[in-house]
Parts: sequence; C-alpha cells; structure tokens
Amino acid sequence: MEDRLRQRGMQIADGCLMCSEENETINHILFQCPLARQVWALSLAQTPALGFGTSIFTNIAQVIHNSQNLGLYLILRSVSPWIIWVLWKNRNSIMFEGLGSLPHQLVDKAYEDCHLWIMAQEFGLQVVHKVP
Repeated sequence: MEDRLRQRGMQIADGCLMCSEENETINHILFQCPLARQVWALSLAQTPALGFGTSIFTNIAQVIHNSQNLGLYLILRSVSPWIIWVLWKNRNSIMFEGLGSLPHQLVDKAYEDCHLWIMAQEFGLQVVHKVP
C-alpha cells in the first residue's frame, strides 16, 4: 500500500499506522494487525482455528466460505465483509484524518452496518413481491 501511495506522490510514514509492523500490506491491515485480530475476536465471527494466515487470497476465501455456513445465524454469516470494510475505513481515517477507533467501536459499527444491510435486503424483497 505504501509503495503505491508514494508512487502517486503522497508523503506517508513507513509501516503500519496501528502497530509497529514494518510493512503495511492489505492482508496485514485486514487480518494480521493486532487491531484487526482484536476486532475479529470481539466480533464472534467464525475465523480459522489457528488464525488468519499470510495469504490474502486464502483469508478472503475463508471469509467467503464462512458466509455460506448455514449453521450460523444470518448476522454471523453476514458480518465478515463489514468487518473488512470498517478495518479498511479505520486505516484510512488514521492515515488521512489522524483519527482511529477502538476495537469494540469497530465491531459495533460492523454489526450496525450489517444489520442495516440485512434489513434493506428484506425490505427490498418485500417491495419486489408486492408489485403487481
């Protein structure tokens, strides 16, 4: 991420803004940073038993796989993309505004957004069914 921003002429600090990791990668921000690990743990979303690994592709595949587990409540199946989204937005907020959120705030925001999305899907289905 840092290299791409530098190529575009942005002056940025080296490393992860949320921990002391030297290299900021998308995988680190979303899955391996201590902040991300705390958010995933607090969220109660299903995660790999040994934690997320070093491959973003494997980690995203795991998130997609878990979203298809009909043995989980709908909210638990659906919240993972929202966790990814709030972690990314938090990173950008720290970088561009100097403001970040605490892990429990990020989890609350992910669940709030997920709940609103689920409600919108249900409302949208009701509207479709009511049209003559």
